Amino acid sequence: MGIYEELQARGLIAQVTDEDVIKDLINNGKATFYIGFDPTADSLHVGHFMALCLMKRLQMAGNKPIALVGGGTAMIGDPSGRSDMRKMLTKEDIEHNVACIKKQVEKFDMKPEEALVVTYDGKGQIFCQKKEKNKNKETK
Repeated sequence: MGIYEELQARGLIAQVTDEDVIKDLINNGKATFYIGFDPTADSLHVGHFMALCLMKRLQMAGNKPIALVGGGTAMIGDPSGRSDMRKMLTKEDIEHNVACIKKQVEKFDMKPEEALVVTYDGKGQIFCQKKEKNKNKETK
């Protein structure tokens, strides 16, 4: 049984657009995927833990994860179409939450060539930061 079939058997795959292609990519460790975390609090919760476990399992199968900490998203509110508005956070709150979540995500031992992206730098700049072979590169 491949990793795709394992995830499917566990009920972790709901919809797929081109199943044969996706199955081949995941089973052969060729998929690049992301999991996003909005820094609305300074700690992740159990739902995030499940996503991080899935990220780690896919990584162990050779796939390449990108952990996205959406600091930029926290500045503009909730894009999910909810009718109630998310509490707007100050820049200081966002910086604090991003730093805390980044530390928690890093504990899942992402390989140096994998990416940890933070979309807000605390100075009003939205950017991507990619860790690559222990060198930080920024694109603004």
